Amino acid sequence: MLVEKIAKNLKQVVAVSNQIADGNLQVETIDYQGKDEIGQLAKAMNTMAANLRQIIERVSTYQIR
Repeated sequence: MLVEKIAKNLKQVVAVSNQIADGNLQVETIDYQGKDEIGQLAKAMNTMAANLRQIIERVSTYQIR
């Protein structure tokens, strides 16, 4: 059923966002290719996690001169 499929995909996005909120930036990327709102949210969560990892990496390798 469509509602169950939507709920499943949304639950996956919520689970990943909760892990990121808890500080886990090593989350698996969300594999959802839809162009709907859930797909847009999944893409944004993947981008956010990747960008946060890059920021942490840059900060951790920064040396005071």
